[in-house]
Amino acid sequence: MMEAVLDAVSADQRKAGEIVRPPASDAAVATVAARVRDELHATLPDDYAAFLRRHDGVDYNGIVFYGATASPETPEDGFWQGIVAANQAWRADGGNKGLLVLGDSDIDMFAVPATGGAPGRYDRVSGDGIETYADVPTMIETVLRERL
Repeated sequence: MMEAVLDAVSADQRKAGEIVRPPASDAAVATVAARVRDELHATLPDDYAAFLRRHDGVDYNGIVFYGATASPETPEDGFWQGIVAANQAWRADGGNKGLLVLGDSDIDMFAVPATGGAPGRYDRVSGDGIETYADVPTMIETVLRERL
């Protein structure tokens, strides 16, 4: 089902003249998985790696799911939300170290526990858990469907 939602999001973005992020290469996904492990002491979920191989991040109607390769220093087509750089920013104040944040909105973070576990929606101010999902594809599908 996530694929159908991503197809609908991509079609809507193309219709609006927005950029649809291309797939990340296998090499880019392997590199970011190693960086997530080494720099963030977390595990990149396999389902998120599969998402990155389909779209190297998504920025749609106020929802951002981070990519493998972009960074504030090297934005790609204006997209700077790379997963490592974004998580370094989330952790800069000492908070959120227990989470690997996969994306965000104006009020929420979409994350998995850094040591593994169910993905969830968290309040981006308090860090309180709001909702959990069965898996990463269900989280991505649910969150993006809300904005279609």
